[in-house]
Amino acid sequence: ILQRRSIRVRRALSAGQVLTRDDIEYLRPCPVDALAPSQVELILGKTLIVDLPAGEHVRWTDLK
Repeated sequence: ILQRRSIRVRRALSAGQVLTRDDIEYLRPCPVDALAPSQVELILGKTLIVDLPAGEHVRWTDLK
């Protein structure tokens, strides 16, 4: 079974930070509420409204 990848943060990020390419990586597995790598252009430049620990997947609800 091929598992999908999800957008995750490389390091712990704080609320208020603006997402850049350097902040993200693509890892498996892909939780149901995670964003897919094909959506990366839609989230770059968005501001986090929550703190995310390193390795956490990114959700639309995490972004302003």
